[in-house]
Amino acid sequence: MTIPLNTEASVCSHVLDGSRPVLFVERRHSAWLLLCGPDYYIVGGLIKAVAIGHLLDRDPSLNQVIDLLDGHAAERTEITEPWVRRQVT
Repeated sequence: MTIPLNTEASVCSHVLDGSRPVLFVERRHSAWLLLCGPDYYIVGGLIKAVAIGHLLDRDPSLNQVIDLLDGHAAERTEITEPWVRRQVT
């Protein structure tokens, strides 16, 4: 599955500035959310919009979850660990 590289993705400030890797990806209602961890948005983190192609260029391992179905998430504990997928409620 491929998506347009200019598809909008919401990211936390850590992912945007490159200080932390993407460890959590969620696709809900066709919107993409990529965070440095699953609890980031719960603690009131800053979310920004970016083209998903920028993130794929920076971290090619994100290509492993670009086929994520709507209503699903993928998480990993470290950038070198495998993605674990699950359905979100």
